[in-house]
Amino acid sequence: MKKLLFLLFFIPLISFSQNTMETKFELPIGFHRPYNDDFSKFLRKFPLKNNNTVFYHDGDEKFNYNIYAAVFDYKIGTKDLHQCADASIYLNARFKFEKNNFEDIAYSFTNGYLFKYSDYLKGINPKPYQDGNRWLVREEKIQKRINNYDTFFDYLETLWNWAGTLSVANIDTKSINRSDIRPGDIFVQGGDPGHSITVVDVIKNNNGKVLFMLAQSFMPAQEQHILLNPETGDVWYELAGDYVETPEWKPFLYSDLKRFK
Repeated sequence: MKKLLFLLFFIPLISFSQNTMETKFELPIGFHRPYNDDFSKFLRKFPLKNNNTVFYHDGDEKFNYNIYAAVFDYKIGTKDLHQCADASIYLNARFKFEKNNFEDIAYSFTNGYLFKYSDYLKGINPKPYQDGNRWLVREEKIQKRINNYDTFFDYLETLWNWAGTLSVANIDTKSINRSDIRPGDIFVQGGDPGHSITVVDVIKNNNGKVLFMLAQSFMPAQEQHILLNPETGDVWYELAGDYVETPEWKPFLYSDLKRFK
């Protein structure tokens, strides 16, 4: 009887637990994860939605025409803000927030203004304004803010309104060699529009073959999702050739591979 009761309580916990990249996607035979730093583990343990459906910021569903295999489970807000570069920023910033590295949460507006979460907590409000052909930022001071996830998300929404692929590509990241690709790196093409996708997992076999997994948001603002490889139909992309082709954007070159500073 005790064993039966244990099973009755235990089975629902297993049935309703959320997937992660670790639990949802099996590694190809012979491959292993070479990176086990905190950020790599954070990404592959991030909860995925159970219903596996991408929704836009306004609640409409994004139909899946062989675009994605899984969806990250976090709120994106109801404004048209959480687009491609914003999703790349989110994963980087969320990791720092979870690790209490609040001083390291700092990203640039497109005009170069460095927006720090620590300043936001102190009550600083950036107010961009146009001066001729230039965008400048005036800082206004209000009361200090409470450090919690709601405040963190408010900070992100302010950031997303003024950051983009240009600031991410040209200010907040540095170029890296393709042989050094690791989880958390991004492929980014700065522009108006541009596009940014995040490397969320990297695996390797004993022969040196490297595969990686990619995630994106897109326009209009939508939930971040793990991309299918249009050439193979699975989630793994091979580190080979001259470019990386994804379902909804022109090919990325390996010279587009960057890492947050």
